[in-house]
Amino acid sequence: MPGGGGQVSVLANTFILGAGLFNYRIEFVSHRRLNGVEWVTPQGEVYRMGSLVQGDDNWYWRDGLGPDATGLLHGLASWAGGMGIVTKISTRLYPLQPQKLEPEGIGSNSHLKLPARVRWYNITFPTEESCRKAMYEIERARIGAIVNRVPAYWRDIAKSHGDLAVRNDFWQRWNQTTPEQVAQSRVLRVMVVGRASQAQLEYEERVLMDIVNEAGGTFRPARQTDEASFLAANAAGMWKATGFFGECDGGIENPKCADKTREIYIRKLQEYEHKSDFLDQKGDSPWYMPFGLGRVYYTELHGWPDCAKVDPDDPQFQPGIVDRILRWRTSEAEKIIMQTGMQGFFLGQVQPMRLTSPANQHYHIWMDRLKKEFDPKELAAPGQPFIPDRLINELYPEAVTDEMREAIKKVEAGPWMGNPE
Repeated sequence: MPGGGGQVSVLANTFILGAGLFNYRIEFVSHRRLNGVEWVTPQGEVYRMGSLVQGDDNWYWRDGLGPDATGLLHGLASWAGGMGIVTKISTRLYPLQPQKLEPEGIGSNSHLKLPARVRWYNITFPTEESCRKAMYEIERARIGAIVNRVPAYWRDIAKSHGDLAVRNDFWQRWNQTTPEQVAQSRVLRVMVVGRASQAQLEYEERVLMDIVNEAGGTFRPARQTDEASFLAANAAGMWKATGFFGECDGGIENPKCADKTREIYIRKLQEYEHKSDFLDQKGDSPWYMPFGLGRVYYTELHGWPDCAKVDPDDPQFQPGIVDRILRWRTSEAEKIIMQTGMQGFFLGQVQPMRLTSPANQHYHIWMDRLKKEFDPKELAAPGQPFIPDRLINELYPEAVTDEMREAIKKVEAGPWMGNPE
């Protein structure tokens, strides 16, 4: 299963999003990996979908009689509890390698020692273009289990261990890194797995080396352990680099759209008059990676505030910073997603959903209809998935700027998804 750590069940992971690093090689939308689903509606009715409509022994193939209705519960993301309870699922399994994965250490200081047929490679490239060229060739050769273009500051997070010391250690390392060093060292991480045999591992390694050498990349030392793919022990550090969750949005779309979205976001963040509110990423790209062997790309837009600056009880607190952060997340970052046509998946989880629905074919109308049909008394997670809308509307309506409202109207009017190209 892609994504999620040991504290997340397969079922819950699948129905929240079901996306992760291993989506490079497998079906990137989790509801397309479902064979069968048992769902209890808020009114207590039990529905069975997929091949499970044929009976309890039919968990092993996806199609059943009639149309596939699993999309009612899960599109790109899910209702997050707002449409009853999913009690059972059957999902596809994909081959990895035969040796058991064994953890070592305790808590956030734990890791997996990789088996002989699993290897990490760290590679740097002198430009973003050379890195993208290598990624394209890796996809075309259909090698690798994970292909992930990571931001440079993740290296310093990986080197920082401990509790409170993590924060100080990270800042000390990252503050010594210059934008010039970042620009000349674009980081790509590739995991190679001998799914069928050791010979397959060795073949994919040879192909990878040829591709990297031709693209002008350099292999760097890589610890043959894992803390964030199988085990997710340091995932909190990766997504809370400054102690504050700074994910503005993320999305899945074709490579051209994903590249354009990242390019606009990087430029706007560098030009932002209050860019010091966020971690200085020194011109580097947010992390991105191919899904489905490159048919689509996943990317995220990062804005990491320093947790000390947003805490009113901290000596480093900066009045006004929370207001600016909410405007940046709700209006500036989301406006980019909307204008490029990126399929964002944080709507209803982080971003307000009704706000931008007019720019997305008014899909909230269908959601309201489904909610009325299956949960007329609003018994399941009342307010979901529109709670972010309520938070913004009632507590901080200023987060939605006039420019954002005008952009929504423009995209709603067309051309398609607001993209003139």
